[in-house]
Amino acid sequence: MERIKKDMPFLFLETWSEEYYEGVTLFEEIIFEMRKIGYELYLLDTAASKNVDLNHIFKKNISEINKMTGFNLFLAPSLEYLMNEKDTDRKIKRSFIFFVHNLISFSYKILENENNEFKYQLKKNIYKRIKFKSFYDLMRLFNDITRYKILEDHKLT
Repeated sequence: MERIKKDMPFLFLETWSEEYYEGVTLFEEIIFEMRKIGYELYLLDTAASKNVDLNHIFKKNISEINKMTGFNLFLAPSLEYLMNEKDTDRKIKRSFIFFVHNLISFSYKILENENNEFKYQLKKNIYKRIKFKSFYDLMRLFNDITRYKILEDHKLT
């Protein structure tokens, strides 16, 4: 934890809401500890889930949402901390990571008071996203449908 406090890196973690492994640190414990040192949760995605097997009663699975039991987390220092970093190259790299994870407003905010080529290109990209919002919304829907179809084809739903 001391190294994390010192370097304040971005963290991509997998964690659980149930004790799948002996001694595993649970989701709520990680969030609690990271908030104490100035981290925020930026993204949360399901890593694992489960449901109750009723195949012995019903011939098909019930179409329902599963209980989430595992999570992929993207944790990073607070936006204020990121905006106040002195190292411009580090700020650009961090901004890029936010950008590729579709946290574009955060990406821009980190560099708002900077004057560099990356910020200029980012601003142009944001204007394009605004102009073609319907296209990006359609692509997001297509990706969600495709992801679900792949899971369904592999009997993962």
